[in-house]
Amino acid sequence: MWTFCDVGQMILENSTAGLENRLPVFDVADFRKLLALAIVRHDLRFQFVEYEGIRRLFSYLNPTTKTILHNTSKSDVVKMYEREKENLKFLLGSISSRICLTFDCWSSITSDRYITLTAHYVDDNWVLKKKLLNFCFMPPPHSGVHLSDHVCSLLKE
Repeated sequence: MWTFCDVGQMILENSTAGLENRLPVFDVADFRKLLALAIVRHDLRFQFVEYEGIRRLFSYLNPTTKTILHNTSKSDVVKMYEREKENLKFLLGSISSRICLTFDCWSSITSDRYITLTAHYVDDNWVLKKKLLNFCFMPPPHSGVHLSDHVCSLLKE
């Protein structure tokens, strides 16, 4: 924790560039984006933000931070998903090469069936790239016609 002798020392500090603000800038929007990314990356529950230890940590980092509820963290993750989905649509729309689509189906231990849809393309630097477009549960029946309809609905999404 920082200890300051007086208000002037707390606000300003000498540096080679002159006087600068010494206090870190806390951007709530960036904090919430980073929190949503951590929840997704580490497969955390949305309720993670409501744990007492995490709330104390957030309060320590910035005492003015408002309490984040699990509904807020869920909303932030959904917004991140929508933002990344739009970025992916833009990226795939701007590719100058052709796009090859592949899908894969498999069954879990509990006999649930899943499908993934992947786009493969060569970028402008001749590097093969692949992007996962969709991963979802595939209800029965698992006939060729149903599979074709399911892949088409995934592409429309």
